[in-house]
Amino acid sequence: MVCCIVLRPVAKCQTLLFNRHRQALLSQHLELNLSYKPFIFNSTKGTYIFVKKKDSFEKIENILIKFFSQTDLDEITIYDTSFRPNFFRNVTKQVLTSEEISALGWKRYISSFLLQVDPYDPSTSPHGIKVFKRFRHNIKRNGTKFQRKFFKRRMKMLRERVSLQSIEDLLKLD
Repeated sequence: MVCCIVLRPVAKCQTLLFNRHRQALLSQHLELNLSYKPFIFNSTKGTYIFVKKKDSFEKIENILIKFFSQTDLDEITIYDTSFRPNFFRNVTKQVLTSEEISALGWKRYISSFLLQVDPYDPSTSPHGIKVFKRFRHNIKRNGTKFQRKFFKRRMKMLRERVSLQSIEDLLKLD
C-alpha cells in the first residue's frame, strides 16, 4: 500500500477535512470501485488515501471526482504522491521531529491514526495493517522516548478496549 493521494483543504484550517461519516462513505465508494478496501487516514494535516501500488493516480482521482460534488472539489486540493513511496513516512517524521508542533499536536496525530486503523479490530483490512506496521516502525525509528512511550500506552488502551468489548459481547449472548 502506498499513499497515492493527499487531499487538503484550499483554505488553511485545523479541523478534519471530512467527518467520520463522510470518511466512511468515501471508503465505501473507493472499495466498490477498487474491489478491495483502501486505507484512509483523515487528519488535520490532510486526508491520506493508501491504495495498492498497481492503482494509478489517475484512476483514483477519477473515482474521487465521481464521489465529490463540484462544491467539494472547489474546496479541496488533490495532490499526487504516487511517485513518492516515502511521502507518508516523511510527513509522520516531520510531525514527530518538528519543533513547531506541540506535544498536543503529535499526540493528536498518533491517537487519530491508531483510532482509525485500530490494529486489534478483526474487521481491519490487511492493507490497513501493513500501513500500521510502517507507522509503528516510523515511530520506533524517529520518535522520542516520550513519543514511543505515548504510542505504547495508546496501543495498550486499544488492547484493553478490545478485551472489555469482547467480554461485553459474551455477556450479551447469555
